[in-house]
Amino acid sequence: SQKKEEEISVFRDKKLKSELQERKSPTNFLFKETFEQQSERLRKASIFGTLKTWKLLKIIVKSGDDLRQEQFAMQLIESMNQIFKANDIE
Repeated sequence: SQKKEEEISVFRDKKLKSELQERKSPTNFLFKETFEQQSERLRKASIFGTLKTWKLLKIIVKSGDDLRQEQFAMQLIESMNQIFKANDIE
């Protein structure tokens, strides 16, 4: 029936939106938790988690390496990000 098909269509749209929302967070794909969830979990586990200035940062620390390749990779990622944003691609 027409009503049944509309209900299925609405369900599919909601499921698709939910899946797209999950994909927007890169950490969700690999670690099954968003950055916000990870941050909250680590805040609770930290002895400094009650401080107002507590903030989780993601950094890469390297020592004694030639960083030209990493620098190029970061420039390439940023360039692609700007291209995607300019063309409204997420």
